[in-house]
Amino acid sequence: MGSSRILCAVLLSILLCICNVIGQLTPRQRAEAVVADMSLDEKILFVHGTDRTSPYIGNIFGNVRLNLSSINLLDGPQGVGNGVRSITAFPSALNVASTFDTDLMYRFAEAMAIEHKIKGTNVLLGPMVNIARVPTGGRNFESFGEDPYLASILTSASVRGIQSQPMIACVKHFANNNQEYHRTTQSSNVDERTQWEIYYPAFQAGVEAGTGSVMCSYNKVNNDWACENQLIIDRDLKGRMGFKGFVVSDWRASFGTVKGANAGLDMQMPNSDKFGSALISAVNGTGQVPLSRVDDMVARILAAMYAAGQLDYPRPTGSLTAIAQSPAHNNLARTLAEASCVLLKNDGGILPLSSTMRRIAVFGDAASRTVVSVGGGSGNVIMPYNVAPLAGIRNKVTTATNVTYTTTADVGNTTLLLASSADVAIVFVSTNAAEGVDRSDLSFSPAQENMIKAVAAVQPNTIVVMQCPGAVVLPWANQVRAVISAFLLGQENGNAIANVLFGLVNPSGRLAVTFPLNENQTPIANSPSQYPGVSDQVTYSEGLLVGYRWYDAMGQTPSFPFGHGLSYTQFEYSNIVVVINPSPLQIQVSVQIHNLGPRSGAEVAQLYLTYPDTAGEPPKSLRGVKKVTLSPGATAIVSFDVLKERDLSIWDAINTHDWLLIKGEYAFHIGASSRDLRLHRSFSLDGSDFPTPSPTLSFYIVQQKAYALGISRVIDGGTSTGTVAVLANINNVKGRVWKLTSAGELRSVYDDGMCLDIKGGVTNGALVGLWTCTGNPNQKWNVSSSEWGTIKPAGYSDLCLDSKSAGTAEGTQLDIWTCSNLPHQIWNLMSLASAGPVTASATTTTFTAASTTAPTSSTTATAAGASTITSATQTTVGTSSATLSSSASSSASTAALSSTVSSSSRTTSTSTSSRLSTSSVSSSSTRSGTTSSSSLTSLATTSARHDTSSSSRPSTSATSTATSSIAGSSSLLTSTSTSLDTSTSTRSSSSTSTSASPASPSSSFTSIATSRASSSLSTTTTMSTPSTAFTTTSISTTSTLSSMPAVSLDSATTSLTSTSSVSTTYPSSSTLSSLTTTSTASPSTTAVSSASTSMSSSSGSSASSSTPTTSSVNNASTTTTSTSGVTTRASSTTLSSSTSNSILSTSLMSSTTSGNATTSQATTSSSRGTTTNIVSGAPAVYGWSSGTTLTLVLVCIILVQ
Repeated sequence: MGSSRILCAVLLSILLCICNVIGQLTPRQRAEAVVADMSLDEKILFVHGTDRTSPYIGNIFGNVRLNLSSINLLDGPQGVGNGVRSITAFPSALNVASTFDTDLMYRFAEAMAIEHKIKGTNVLLGPMVNIARVPTGGRNFESFGEDPYLASILTSASVRGIQSQPMIACVKHFANNNQEYHRTTQSSNVDERTQWEIYYPAFQAGVEAGTGSVMCSYNKVNNDWACENQLIIDRDLKGRMGFKGFVVSDWRASFGTVKGANAGLDMQMPNSDKFGSALISAVNGTGQVPLSRVDDMVARILAAMYAAGQLDYPRPTGSLTAIAQSPAHNNLARTLAEASCVLLKNDGGILPLSSTMRRIAVFGDAASRTVVSVGGGSGNVIMPYNVAPLAGIRNKVTTATNVTYTTTADVGNTTLLLASSADVAIVFVSTNAAEGVDRSDLSFSPAQENMIKAVAAVQPNTIVVMQCPGAVVLPWANQVRAVISAFLLGQENGNAIANVLFGLVNPSGRLAVTFPLNENQTPIANSPSQYPGVSDQVTYSEGLLVGYRWYDAMGQTPSFPFGHGLSYTQFEYSNIVVVINPSPLQIQVSVQIHNLGPRSGAEVAQLYLTYPDTAGEPPKSLRGVKKVTLSPGATAIVSFDVLKERDLSIWDAINTHDWLLIKGEYAFHIGASSRDLRLHRSFSLDGSDFPTPSPTLSFYIVQQKAYALGISRVIDGGTSTGTVAVLANINNVKGRVWKLTSAGELRSVYDDGMCLDIKGGVTNGALVGLWTCTGNPNQKWNVSSSEWGTIKPAGYSDLCLDSKSAGTAEGTQLDIWTCSNLPHQIWNLMSLASAGPVTASATTTTFTAASTTAPTSSTTATAAGASTITSATQTTVGTSSATLSSSASSSASTAALSSTVSSSSRTTSTSTSSRLSTSSVSSSSTRSGTTSSSSLTSLATTSARHDTSSSSRPSTSATSTATSSIAGSSSLLTSTSTSLDTSTSTRSSSSTSTSASPASPSSSFTSIATSRASSSLSTTTTMSTPSTAFTTTSISTTSTLSSMPAVSLDSATTSLTSTSSVSTTYPSSSTLSSLTTTSTASPSTTAVSSASTSMSSSSGSSASSSTPTTSSVNNASTTTTSTSGVTTRASSTTLSSSTSNSILSTSLMSSTTSGNATTSQATTSSSRGTTTNIVSGAPAVYGWSSGTTLTLVLVCIILVQ
């Protein structure tokens, strides 16, 4: 038995050493380790297809010797393509783009990836992100429309959704594959600035989202084949954009062996004529392609596979014969179809229809006989079923309703009598498109157009529903009452259309492409050099004027503009607020939206930017999109994603060849489409010290708590020196209008010489009132950069402007009180145009919040058990942090410490909004016996954010308990910190216990509660025992979790560091440490836009003599999960580790990171967000399974026992 123990211990230690070393490697490092062990022939086999010997559209054989899986590629813009069956036929990508909803795009992409995984796919050939430059483009239905900003945010969501599964996304087609006509011979000739501002942004968004691959296109770019174009692949994509994945050719795209390889092409599909024996000759024979380039090609491919978890265990498995369709995906297909229907016209509110109508006349083949639901080519999918609109309509009406149907060919005098006698006529028309050919025009067939005119002539209540793959012209639009653009709705076509027609769904789709008045009203009409090209030379002479930009610049009015889409309710826009932070430049724009109508509905607010004249930009460009769902009479404040310097910059193609910010006057425009702009606000960026607060800025200061209750309460400072400021009704009277100076003074507009002042000393309860401006520090304020934020005395980051007793009543006095971040301390600097629309002539709203740091305060108390409690507060503008540290040490057979700390001075029982963030840490260890032991140490952190209807006043509340017990061989340390709408709450507690009996671990930790927060979490566990005959063990674990905010209200960065060391002379003790972090965001209308997490782990163990080995890892992971409108987006995980091991060490770390739905578990399996690297215990390069390792560990433990 003794020899078996020793053998198991040695074997176990060897395996752990291997797994620990391998587990610290990044996907790229793991890939390079494999490449170093490959022969040239093996490398070459991994960079080209197998000449279609596989049932997949593309395939690369695996390597049995190196335990590398094969690579299977399939198309997927609308679902699993290439003729595969038993899948879901989702709406087209253009449909999903028409939702203007990144959450739905994520769910769409995720569902497709799941089905591809079931079918055994490794690489999903999508998304297709080429801009819809040509309105008749054959593949526009696969695209995200005509605007680069919209395409970019949707590309990011799509890549993250796809790569939430063990799947590699392939963003295509790079670059300028904007037409199908002569796509394999023509050259797209485009200038550098247009390339970067119009055609590159979606690809760059894909790169930044972590896409594993990019597909180069068939066409030439500036007379160089795209797949051998060094400027666009090596310089722009891999160089300037920083792409780390692999570039695959489009199927049989043209390129040369040497030129293609050296330009940066990494994989040929689907055959081997260029990257097979020809590439071997170019390496070994002529030497024209360096071996290092081939190594890089293979390493990029393998790194993408490792990052996707495709070479870890359990490995993804699947089969083309497996059933991928599911009820959940059928429901999602219907949801996407409903949300993408665009109501173009609804005269007199004819829609929605009543299900109890007596007669409905349905016309057109597209209603039943030839329903067009999917496009052709790579985007085509085999539908498991196709619900016809006629069937959907009949399913929605009562038995008393007579629904008649007439085909297109049967329209005549007799059938038109059905139309004239009906309550309403619904005409369905269709046209389609496919890869390989562009549409000949934008019209429906003459027979269909004649049918529309004939029906409309006899029935005034005529509705037209269009099934189309992109933009169309509607010369008959003025003859009908309502028009719906359904695009290509997929398998749920009829159900979705019927739900929209009868009002079960309120339409919220928006046009992602402009619908012109006629065939000649397009940016490229009547210009053969622009399209289709002359002698295969296609000149992009329109430059930046693509889509709606051209219509704006030319003063043309389209039939229906970009972004257009109606609803069954009406929305009112008001109170545009622009908050600018100067360094680094970040701009937050928000607007208030009110549902005026009787129905719940979703509004898509759109933010457009006008540049200074000197920038040479189009009249306006989309820079923000936010969808908000509101019940009747409800109001919401909608905040667009924070704009950064690059979002306001232009591409400098002359000097720097980089992004350049232009000085001058800018303007924001907010509305419901590119032509329905309701609010306008100008601002200046004047160079070195921009932005400069406007000296004439005028605004109300509105309290959030009252505002959320539907009461507009503003600060009234009065009109005479010494008046105490109070809450008052909002109206433009003396003493209630303010302006913010560059010195941070809040001056009365009524009397420029009067300032908001703190009466007496700056302390809790000090009243605030009006006083002659003197420049005194008591008259200077730090105004939060958030749309709704705090107002603090300069230099006092822990004190906030407050209403006494948290009141909202008129006449409530204002004072200074400890910041709680609750609604009565939250304010909005609201434009004077709050009672009506803000016009372009309105004063610029530019607020600059100075950054100051408050002095640190601390309190120390000593209690029994040698417990020391120290609290300190340090805050900067826009963020605040409260730190409480508690430490306890004891040396006895048993010891217990319990401490409770609460910093709360006054409470209120009700408010309208609160946010909850909770973080809990528990660490426990149990040990029994002296011969062998097993200890489990776990750290769990959960944070949640919820919008609620009530809040309590405590600014922070924290409770910690530390217990150490030798008799029970157990030690438990638990901490929970809860903050209601707190900016930051941080507590640290440590406990150390030393005893002659088996050790009881002690922990020091910090837990966090975050709304807009910076936070830190540290955990230290120390266990020591005196040496026995066989065992000496010392374990130390330290973890740090920190969160830092961006200017965005919903952005956070998190880092986690874990260090563990084990020292033992004989493996009689086994240690299993696990670390789990879970985050959940549940806002009612807004979602966590970005969260970044980094984790580093260091574990070391040594015997009496050893040589340490150190490795460093950085790896990115992205996770997004949406549930019932709850979204956590862009969650990135980075893991780095340093490890020292000897042959007798016994150490294993298992890590799990969950962003609502994603788990990476070293002890069982690995799955990922976009990219996940498993630390400590990750599979070895050649396929070591973490599950296998754990099994061996447990088997050895059993044998040793």
